[in-house]
Amino acid sequence: MGDSLYACETVFNLCRAHKWKYICRFKEGRIKSISTEFKAIKELEQSKDQNSLVWVNDIAYKDRTVNLMEATMKTEDGKSKEYVFITDIKITKKNVERLIAAGRSRWKIENQGFNEQKK
Repeated sequence: MGDSLYACETVFNLCRAHKWKYICRFKEGRIKSISTEFKAIKELEQSKDQNSLVWVNDIAYKDRTVNLMEATMKTEDGKSKEYVFITDIKITKKNVERLIAAGRSRWKIENQGFNEQKK
């Protein structure tokens, strides 16, 4: 698991070499081709009710395919926040919530845990 800095070719190759699975936070500007394709497919397939969980499997990137998932969640102050993750794990209706929870757990450790320790 990692933040958006880990969503890169070097980490993907390292994970593949060691047969590791990964889930990384994905920010729109990180890998432009993946971001563009995810956004286009998401807009084509999303219904009008704006689902809170959206995923796209098998986005081509260099010599591999990657999978992206997005969760829209309410924050404590009532605002909506989008979380996007990239993974090499096939995303299904059955596992998407667990994968999102796993990705969010990394974020919580880094942002809440570390911030509390600093204060």
